[in-house]
Amino acid sequence: MLSRILGIALFITLMAVGASVAKKKDPYEPCTIVSMADVPCGVHGGAGWNRTNDLLSQEYVIRSTTMEYHVRQSKEKHEALLPIGAPAEFLIDKDEIKLRVQGDVHTYVVTSVNALTPAPK
Repeated sequence: MLSRILGIALFITLMAVGASVAKKKDPYEPCTIVSMADVPCGVHGGAGWNRTNDLLSQEYVIRSTTMEYHVRQSKEKHEALLPIGAPAEFLIDKDEIKLRVQGDVHTYVVTSVNALTPAPK
């Protein structure tokens, strides 16, 4: 009888440990894509001495519960436009941010970070 109780207790403990291991925390945090603006990111020379075209990159404002990030696509990449107001998830990796939007992951360079002030209670 005692061995049966110990066996059941061991089984329950192993199931609880297995369930906690299976619920591995996703490193991505929720956020919202607040806005997008075209910003100059370089100059492309044209076919003449005075002909130049400004290159534009998209700069997004990404807001989490505590921070606001301004991110920009890197110069060599041309990412698809992200939907404004859409829920997303992000992961910070050094000076880059990885945005997961509708299942796709996009990598951007962080240009500035602002802490959000908590609302008065």
